[in-house]
Amino acid sequence: MRLFALLIISVSFAVRAEAQVTLQFKLAEGDVIRQVMTQEMVSSSNFQGRDVSSEMKQIAHLEQRIGEVAETGSAQVLQEITRMQMSMKMPFGQSFEYDSDGENDQVPAMFGDLIGKMVGAEFQGTLAPTGKMTDITISEELRDALKKTPGNPFGAGKDEDVFQQIMSQSSVAFPDHPVKEGDSWSDEITMKMPFGEMQVDRTSTYQGTNDDGLHVIDISLEMTVKPGDNPQMKLSIKDSTASGKLLFDNEAGRIVNLDLKQTVTMEISAAGQQITQEVSTTTKLVADNGERTSQSAE
Repeated sequence: MRLFALLIISVSFAVRAEAQVTLQFKLAEGDVIRQVMTQEMVSSSNFQGRDVSSEMKQIAHLEQRIGEVAETGSAQVLQEITRMQMSMKMPFGQSFEYDSDGENDQVPAMFGDLIGKMVGAEFQGTLAPTGKMTDITISEELRDALKKTPGNPFGAGKDEDVFQQIMSQSSVAFPDHPVKEGDSWSDEITMKMPFGEMQVDRTSTYQGTNDDGLHVIDISLEMTVKPGDNPQMKLSIKDSTASGKLLFDNEAGRIVNLDLKQTVTMEISAAGQQITQEVSTTTKLVADNGERTSQSAE
């Protein structure tokens, strides 16, 4: 009887041990990872008694080329936007569509020039097996394009630091230790903006595997703003809800699908005017033929 009890305990321990998994990216020199990121944003506000709304959809085709990989598994990564598509419905009936692979004769020059400069622009950095990106440097082409983005945060700090903060919002962060179903981990993303400091607290919860054998991670986000010293512009968050789900192929070490949905209601004070604005954003990142592809096979 005692032996039977010991066997039960041993089996239970083995089951618990097997249930733990270390989530990590697997990178090899020469790999090319292609992804497509789709972002849709709907904005509505009331300005001087008038309801104003806009819609935007942006599709970015991304290519990551893996360089030297250290013994730790961290890799040098060069990322490029290979194609950009955008459609926008602006207030008062204005609209346009853009495709970097198309003619774009009807696109306003400001937008066409801005988006066009982002295509082919590169940045590089070090990607850890946990998904954390560090040591980011950006090309002059990308730097110039981002600085011309309306409402851009550049100028609030060193360009590379600001860009790394932006990248952190859409990146994936795994813990450096094994997890089991129900385990959660948190990280904090802080961004310096012209109106102050924005902090995003991200909590990820491991939910085991789905029927396809993909690892499921639920994501929740909480956003707060610390006002800056600029008396001409103040922003406060009145309400914020955000959640998402990540599907990860741990055997291949690749993202299969990432979905995020966020709705933020904010109050903006600028030039003596009070504006209440609600912004709903959905972000979807999917693998584009996401299997490993050697550059030599191109």
